Order: sequence, then structure tokens, then C-alpha cells
Amino acid sequence: MLIRLQIVCVLALLIPDVSQAEGLYLKTADKLTIAADWHPPVVDGKAVKMKGVIVALHMFRSDRKAWGPMLAPAANRGLGMLVLDLRGHGESSKQGREDLAKRAVARDATLFNAMHQDVAAAVKWLADKKKVAASDIVLFGASVGCSVALDYGARNPDIRAAVLLTPGKKYLGVDSMKHILGWTGRPVLMVSSEEEADNGAIPLYKASLAPRRVVVMQLPQKKIHGTRMFSKVKRIEERLIEWAVARLAETPVRAR
Repeated sequence: MLIRLQIVCVLALLIPDVSQAEGLYLKTADKLTIAADWHPPVVDGKAVKMKGVIVALHMFRSDRKAWGPMLAPAANRGLGMLVLDLRGHGESSKQGREDLAKRAVARDATLFNAMHQDVAAAVKWLADKKKVAASDIVLFGASVGCSVALDYGARNPDIRAAVLLTPGKKYLGVDSMKHILGWTGRPVLMVSSEEEADNGAIPLYKASLAPRRVVVMQLPQKKIHGTRMFSKVKRIEERLIEWAVARLAETPVRAR
């Protein structure tokens, strides 16, 4: 499904209680330490019944703070958010005596192809500490974070859905054209500017094995790559959350 639209509505939001955020250090299967923040759905000091969780994966040379604009709309709709600093980025750069930021800047494909382990650590923490099943998780990715989301979701068929902000075919060596094949039957929302859609969203849509479950939203604004669209597209955050909430309310479809 291809959609071209410009979002013009504005919705007043309550303010999430960010003081309830919990800083975490997750351990991956390959023994790295990944920094993260857990934001439960708390609004005006009151806990909101949790309908599901977003695990959010940032862009190249960004960090978990980029997802700040999503916290209010997520909390208001009863979604928790677990935001990560992927390996080589933010607080996850230093690993003992090694600085993985150097490998990230050098675009080391081995580093980016191992990031699915960061997501696995987040999903395990949610299961162990919050009793959240993978079927109650929607992955949000931006730019190369989209690639990591597709990679992990192809490995874990219980992940409910994915929201991808400016996906690419093979960002930094992560083969999303291959990984999209593992999403058979599960919903994916890809959001991209019209100027960038042909570089990722459209080819991925055409390659998917269940195109009726894949939505491509093309936006007319320029220079809105990944999480940069938050400040330039009105109400995009709320629309993404609304889509995620609707998918979480559906009966889960396990990839074959």
C-alpha cells in the first residue's frame, strides 16, 4: 500500500513523567554493554495501563536521545518505550579499553551487522524484568536503525510489527532486501520523503512477500531523513504511535 500525504493536524498532548525513566545497562550475547532508557507509560504522575512496548533504534552517529519527541505520544497511548544506544554510539561506544565509535565512524559493516544482538538484549530484558512478550513489541528504527530492526525481526518471528523511518536497501552493509523476506505476514510501516523513497522504501515494499501488510507513507517534505522528520512533519509522532497501537490490538501473525 502506497500513501502520499501531508499531515497537518495538531493534537494536544499530556506531558509524560520523564522522572520515571530508568537508566539501564544491557548485556549482549557477545558480552558488550548497551546503554538504554526505559520509559514506562506514566502521564501526569499516574501510571497508564500498558498496551505494548516500542523498542527504538536510532540513526548512524546518533543516540537514544533522538527519540525524545516520541515519549509523550507513546505514554499518552499506553505504550512503554525502551530506547537504546546501539553499539559504537552514545554511551555504548566505550567497551572496556576499546572505543567502538571509531569502528562506527569507519562504517565497519561487521559492527552494524552485529547490532541485532543489542535488540536481542533489549527484548530479553523486557521479558525478564517487565514480563513483556515479543508479540507485544513494535520495533521503531531510523535510517540504519531500520536495517537493524528488520534484521532482528527476521530472526525473531514473534515481534509484532515495525515502523521504519527512511529505510534503505543496504545501509552500512546490513542487507535489508534480504531481511524483509523474513517479515512474511507481519505489518511494517515505512515512512520516507518522496525524494528518498526510491532508495529504500519502494524497493523493500516490492521485495516483501506480503505487500498487503506493508505500508509505505511518502511525505513531500525534504531533508527529513530518519528522526529528523520529527521537527519538520506536523503530528508525525502521533500518527506513528496510532499505527503501532492499532497493530498491537490485532491478532498476532507469526512469520512463516
